[in-house]
Amino acid sequence: MKLNTNYLYYFNEREREYKRITNILDKYNIAYMPIKLNPNKIDAKFLELMLEACENGFDDLIKNPNKANFGTDIYELKYSEFIKMIVENPETYLRPVWFLGNSGNEAIITCKAIEDEFTKYLKYTEREMSKIYG
Repeated sequence: MKLNTNYLYYFNEREREYKRITNILDKYNIAYMPIKLNPNKIDAKFLELMLEACENGFDDLIKNPNKANFGTDIYELKYSEFIKMIVENPETYLRPVWFLGNSGNEAIITCKAIEDEFTKYLKYTEREMSKIYG
């Protein structure tokens, strides 16, 4: 999937991770459209679309199982059961913010506020210059 625009999905702009990611995006002048998520509008189709851009599957979208109370061993659930569980209560299970952007010819999700993770969204020449001049 290739995008025309980069997107920053979030539940609450007061989240620490939201502020950290927006600071990185602004630092590198990475254009994006912020999209505030409405938990009532998140459905299975939306989750599956996001999963297409995840390099690590659900691990890129869900909160750390040790920090979120899933109430069950999520690794034992069927795919459809897990999707249903997330759709029923997305703010409990999904990360509070993630960035969906173009890296080369494909869309990739980044969910952690680590600067190096965002350099892949820069053009090659800009990426090399950021390594030199930080």
